[in-house]
Amino acid sequence: MILFRRQRLRPGLIFSVTGANLTSMLISKVLSKGFDKLGPEAKKIVPVCPCHDGLTVEVNDIMYIGESKPYKARLTPLDTYEADFESGAAFNPRIFEVVGATEEEERKAVDYWLNDVDGTWYDFLAFPRLFIKAVLIDKFDYPAGWEWAHWCTEGVAEAFENALGRNIYGKTNPTPLTTIKRVLDGVLRDVTSDMMVILNPPDTPQKEWKKHTSSNLVLRT
Repeated sequence: MILFRRQRLRPGLIFSVTGANLTSMLISKVLSKGFDKLGPEAKKIVPVCPCHDGLTVEVNDIMYIGESKPYKARLTPLDTYEADFESGAAFNPRIFEVVGATEEEERKAVDYWLNDVDGTWYDFLAFPRLFIKAVLIDKFDYPAGWEWAHWCTEGVAEAFENALGRNIYGKTNPTPLTTIKRVLDGVLRDVTSDMMVILNPPDTPQKEWKKHTSSNLVLRT
């Protein structure tokens, strides 16, 4: 059972997760090389490299996950993710807070996301560049895709940069792997145990990935 603690959850937290569909697993696999280099401390945070980031967003007293997914950035109800956790379509959820950020700054990040990221097109153009960056090498730190579109971590990073006046990710093209790196750096703090109930079992990445391989993997794209 994996549930959000709605009475504790607040807007302006970073949501990290792994998916079991084909695209999600490919992203995780591509990023896993860098994740493995982080060593055992990274796996204490999460067993396998996550593939997606979002932001907790409150609209009309209802909490959502604000996320950039194909084809457009949108608000996803918490119930949707809880159903995905139950079915195995999503697993290893984590929630992080920006160390030192006030609740006012967190809300400012949310306001930016709602006004400037929500509804924007998903940044498909960035994929080839991010793939090269993850698998090979890429020394150029200029934007990977369209300026008017966003991929998942990019929208989160942009929102906090606007709210705090600094780039918490420390780079132009952050990915879900960068999120884990910033936890290790002390820029982000893991608050999952305060914001979620994760029981029986807490994380079963090998089981979930095995369950969604071969024919099942293709069907769940």
